[in-house]
Amino acid sequence: AMRLLKLLLVLFVCAAGPAVAGPFEDALAAYDKGDYATALRLWRPFANQGYAAAQNHLGFMYETGEGVPQDYAQALAWYRKAANQGYAAAQFNLGLMYHRGEGVPQDYAQALAWYRKAVANGLSKAQDNITALEALINNSSITVPNAAPTTPPQRSMSGSSIQMKKDRGTYVVPVLINNAITLDFMVDSGASDVSIPEDVVTTLIRAGTIRDTDFIGERTYVLADGSRVKSKTFRIRSLKVGDRVLENVTGSVADKKGTLLLGQSFLGRFKSWSIDNSKHVLVLE
Repeated sequence: AMRLLKLLLVLFVCAAGPAVAGPFEDALAAYDKGDYATALRLWRPFANQGYAAAQNHLGFMYETGEGVPQDYAQALAWYRKAANQGYAAAQFNLGLMYHRGEGVPQDYAQALAWYRKAVANGLSKAQDNITALEALINNSSITVPNAAPTTPPQRSMSGSSIQMKKDRGTYVVPVLINNAITLDFMVDSGASDVSIPEDVVTTLIRAGTIRDTDFIGERTYVLADGSRVKSKTFRIRSLKVGDRVLENVTGSVADKKGTLLLGQSFLGRFKSWSIDNSKHVLVLE
């Protein structure tokens, strides 16, 4: 995203003429060297004068905390100024902030709207985020975060009871991953980890829910038939079921044809767990 941002700034410089090119080139050179104070000093006057490219770059610096204290409100304000001028990179960045819920409540509809504007203004890269986000929204097993649950979790003196729901003949439980996406998992005590199929993991990576830095290595698993398979493992920063939240839960990447499984890396963290088949609830203690 940063390389793309710089490319768009260079194109702006070339089109803006000699009066702007010099200071912008100086700012880019300073930015590349890590001299953020100089880059900020050179870009800010142009941003105040309404140059969309400079506004976009100031937004990026405030979002990442480069040369200034990280400030999502300032980032949003500068991105919005540039985005309202039809500047595609700023529209894309604004979409990302709504997508991730940075400085604003997470809003997939707003994210899609800004991504589409970026595509319409020539930023084809934004289409990848549209494919990934629409896939998450349209998947019947995924819900938009913060939606009111049909049946609220119940907490008793002995633990929490989470209502399960029927999905194609099996009962599943909603699980909120990294405070971003809710997926429906089967409870499987035979699974070592929380298991997510490869194609779903790929979609979560594209959406920014799982980061490259979350991957922690590879592990060999022994299947029920005695065979051994290797799978990539990753750290789920937070995993919420009902009113229970666990941090740093081990996840593994399953085959594309696999099922979302809530395994022992989650279940084993509780004193006890059980399924009430008459009420179709998962009980965690």
